[in-house]
Amino acid sequence: MLEVAKRAGTLNRYNTVIFVSFDLGEDNLKGSTYFAKEWLPRFLASKYNVSKRTSMNLHGFYILDTIVYYNNSVGSQKLPSGLTEDMINSLFPEVYSILKTDNFQGNYIHSVYGTSKYDSLDVPLLKAWESLSAPKYKMGIFPLSYTDVDFLLSYDLRDIVRSDHASFWKNYLPALYLTDSGNYRGVMTNCYHQPCDNLDVMLTEDNLMFMGKQADALYYSLHYLAETDCGIPPGIMNSTYSISEDSLTAIYRCIDDTVVFPYKSNTNLSCMISGEWSQVLFVCVDSRFISGTDSIHAINGCPRFLVLLATLLLLMLV
Repeated sequence: MLEVAKRAGTLNRYNTVIFVSFDLGEDNLKGSTYFAKEWLPRFLASKYNVSKRTSMNLHGFYILDTIVYYNNSVGSQKLPSGLTEDMINSLFPEVYSILKTDNFQGNYIHSVYGTSKYDSLDVPLLKAWESLSAPKYKMGIFPLSYTDVDFLLSYDLRDIVRSDHASFWKNYLPALYLTDSGNYRGVMTNCYHQPCDNLDVMLTEDNLMFMGKQADALYYSLHYLAETDCGIPPGIMNSTYSISEDSLTAIYRCIDDTVVFPYKSNTNLSCMISGEWSQVLFVCVDSRFISGTDSIHAINGCPRFLVLLATLLLLMLV
C-alpha cells in the first residue's frame, strides 16, 4: 500500500484517492466499520458538502489483506471451509479452472468483488494485471452477484466476508478484496498467526515479485479511476489495451519508451493535437510525433516526449 501511495502521489488527478490502514481487524472489523459508517460520511460532508455518500460517484475501495504468500507446489492451495470443489466450479468456474489445471497450486491472488452496475473496480485491475509480465503470478477472480454479508453468511461462505471489505459491503459501498487466502495456502495452514509466520517464510523472491505485481496493477488501476491529467503516466505496462464503459474509453500504454495517455470527455483541449472527442492515441517514435483516433498502435521509442509535444504546439501556433 505504501509503495502504491508513493507512486500515486506524483500524479495530478480529477478524483480523490484515499489511502487508509485499518486497525482492530481481528476485533469484529472495528477499524473499517468505523471508517465506512462514521468517518467517510463526515469527510464527504465537510470536503464536498454532500449529506449522503450515495450522492457522489464513489468508484469504491480496494482492500488488501494477506497478499504476500505465493506457493507453486502441487496441492498447496486448500479450499475454504464450507466450499467443495463442486461449489467452486459452480460459483467461480474461472478460478476452478485455474486450480484444476495447476493441480491446486497457490500461485494466484484472489480478487473478490461484486458484479452490480455500481462496481467499477474489477475491470481496470484485471486489465492491468494481464498487461504486466511474470505470467506465473496469476489472478483468480471471484465475481459475486450478491455482496449482502448476511446472505453470504447464511450459505456458510464466511471466508468470503472475513476481511475489511465486509464493512463496506454492509454499508452498500463497492469494495474489491485482494487476498492470498491466508490460512488456506501452504505452510500458512499451520503458521497463520503463529510464530512461524515470519520474515524467513515471507521474504522470498517469489513472494516479493508476487506482491510487486499487485502493487503495479493497483497503481495502474488508480491511474485510470482517478482520471489523471495529461502528464506522462509513469510505470510499466506490457501491452496496449482499452477499457470501455458506455461512451467512455481510456487507453493505456507505458513501456519500452512508448507513451499513450488515457483520455475522457472532460479532457483539456490543450492535450489534443487532432481528432474528435473520442478515443485518442498519442505516440512519438524516433523524434517523430504520431497522433491517431479510434485505433491502437504498438510502437516503441519515445525520446523527450514533452519537448516534442511542446514543439509541435508551438509550430501549430506560428
